[in-house]
Amino acid sequence: MWFSIIANEATDISHNEHMSLSIRWVDSGYTIHEDCLGLVQLPNTKAETIFDAIKDILIRCSLPIANCRGQDFDGASNMSGIRNGVQALVERVASKALYVHCLGHSLNLCLKDVTYKCDLLRNVMSFIYELVQLIKFSPKRLSKMEKFDTLFSLKLGYLIFSATEQLSINLQSKDITIQEAIKGATLLSSYLKSLRTEQKFDCFYDTVLHESEDLTEEPV
Repeated sequence: MWFSIIANEATDISHNEHMSLSIRWVDSGYTIHEDCLGLVQLPNTKAETIFDAIKDILIRCSLPIANCRGQDFDGASNMSGIRNGVQALVERVASKALYVHCLGHSLNLCLKDVTYKCDLLRNVMSFIYELVQLIKFSPKRLSKMEKFDTLFSLKLGYLIFSATEQLSINLQSKDITIQEAIKGATLLSSYLKSLRTEQKFDCFYDTVLHESEDLTEEPV
């Protein structure tokens, strides 16, 4: 059986590194399957350590790594490095294992870049983080919510991120194809571009202004 591997690493609340490994494969009826094989704790995030963990899981599941035909990781150097990254180590034992930068991670990087280039969105993301820090115990933070620009930024963030969230959910579907992923990204790009008109902005601004009448101070 040929398969592709999907590996993702994360740090838990205790600052321990973990890696999840899944495989994506197609049966004789051309039905796509995606199965999680394991979650392991890593002593470090070096490429060699992650590669050894992947090999160990595949061996335990009786899956020859030579039958791997695809790799899906994030773009971190330890994963995507062309010489010493995990994808390079996998290619040395499975030369047909094509590496693909995770589409969901690519979308996240795109949104992060857009957010930090827009003062309004950058400020509202900072504000949302503060809300997580037990806002009810901070009168200073509560006072920020009385400002029109805060409400405007929150509404703007929701307008953009609610649309991108749907694409993110679709990209994580086990049944999605590369054509559907490209189509989804293209449609999202077209939708966001359609919002960048004076007419759409005026409509959005008037809506927020109406909603803010009993909630915030007058806009400057």
